[in-house]
Amino acid sequence: MISALWKYTKISRLGEYSFERVESLESYCQHTSVAQVVFVIMVIPVPSLLLSLLVECIPLQDPAGGWEINVGAYLRFCCIVSSGALGSIVQLRTVIQISDLAT
Repeated sequence: MISALWKYTKISRLGEYSFERVESLESYCQHTSVAQVVFVIMVIPVPSLLLSLLVECIPLQDPAGGWEINVGAYLRFCCIVSSGALGSIVQLRTVIQISDLAT
């Protein structure tokens, strides 16, 4: 039971691809235009770049004032950590289907 669950949730398959994944990749390569591929490559980094720019807009206070008044550093830290955690959760949810683990 536990070993079957471990094998099911194992993310790395040591280079093995299922037939369905290879078939869907082949279909994607045949039916997708170059313009669409370039568009996807250009659009994917936009949210990360926008978040980085927004974090850089948060002003930092003088470090000589101590940790009590340096709210900007804490706000930057919270934004970066929460976005990293959210990204990790979203990626894990797409890799591991939670509903399949319950059965």
